[in-house]
Amino acid sequence: MNFELETSAQTDFLREKSDALLVFLTSAFIQQGDALSTLAAKVLKSGDLLAKPGQLLDIYRPPGFSCSRLVLVHLGDGTVSDVRKGVGAAVALLKASK
Repeated sequence: MNFELETSAQTDFLREKSDALLVFLTSAFIQQGDALSTLAAKVLKSGDLLAKPGQLLDIYRPPGFSCSRLVLVHLGDGTVSDVRKGVGAAVALLKASK
């Protein structure tokens, strides 16, 4: 399993070809006008993704994205322990899948 960490503009995530795309959100998340931001705001508002560290939402073949799986991971307030929890949960989810 190979991992790459990249920072890029949110619109670049729509074109990113990968098996899984992990998107980390914090409590400071602010909705923008792009598809990723709109999707994240909707799932947070609906309660499908709780605003707690380590909470995940795994979306298979999301429409409009080039990745096979989009995993939204909430990191709470973004403290070191919150990040550790979120990243650990995301890696465990990906390791368990084929």
